[in-house]
Amino acid sequence: LRPDPFLTAMSQSGLVTKPKSATKAALRHIRSNDRAMFAILSIAIGHVAMVSIMVMTPVHMAHVDVTLTVIGLVISVHVLGMYAFSPIVGTFSDRLGRVRVIQIGVITLVLSAIISGSARADDAITLGIGLFLLGLGWSCTLIAGSAFLTESVSPEMKTSSQGASDLVMNLSGAGGGALAGVIIGTLSYGWLCVFAAIPVSILGLWSLKLVRRQFRMVEQTNLYEAMGGRATFEQLISHFYALVANDPILRPMYPDEDFQGAARRLLMFLEQYWGGPSYFAHQTVEAKEQGIRNGL
Repeated sequence: LRPDPFLTAMSQSGLVTKPKSATKAALRHIRSNDRAMFAILSIAIGHVAMVSIMVMTPVHMAHVDVTLTVIGLVISVHVLGMYAFSPIVGTFSDRLGRVRVIQIGVITLVLSAIISGSARADDAITLGIGLFLLGLGWSCTLIAGSAFLTESVSPEMKTSSQGASDLVMNLSGAGGGALAGVIIGTLSYGWLCVFAAIPVSILGLWSLKLVRRQFRMVEQTNLYEAMGGRATFEQLISHFYALVANDPILRPMYPDEDFQGAARRLLMFLEQYWGGPSYFAHQTVEAKEQGIRNGL
């Protein structure tokens, strides 16, 4: 697209546009950030579980001479689970939170492994249910994990981090598919589902640890500090007034001589509202009005 939406957003938010970071730099940045590391591993582990079970299910069913038509229907149901509910998963990710939706994905993937692993090779209905849940769980970990990753890295690393995420996800999927063949060749399809569920279960335990850590942070700090303090609100105000400056309806409402003052007052109000410094708490009404007239 021209102009580039990412560059336009960076410019209007007041952030300095930096050269694109290399994938190695993005991976180093992700490793240094627990939230980003959890996000990218959610994507990778969900993809490994999905690919390893999905690619071996047709082989498992073909061993007992299930027809290609039935196998195709089972895989079609799986693809339905992967993509049909993506808008709903995205909405839940926004409303419930990224980590919560990843946890839902973890539960769904483990349930899928149990159902699929315990089904007979010729039980197309049970395998169809298992693979539908497999696709749905994958969708949850991928969508919520991608959003969580983007939120957890610095602005200049967002694009390269998504590229690094795609790289890790696809390499993990390739490795999972290769190992799946070895497992089903030496053991069985049931054991494959067991092995696929192990890293998913570990991811679920990690998510509980992450949630507890977030709760402790909220208990130890107020919302203002948990949200990042003054830097977060300065960035928010900078982005808002950059949009106002280019809006033909809103811009005339702000006189040139008071434009910076309005931004400063809104910053102070939001900081105090969310638990930051108390700029107005001990002022009388007359003092507040005088302060506003003087631009604070």
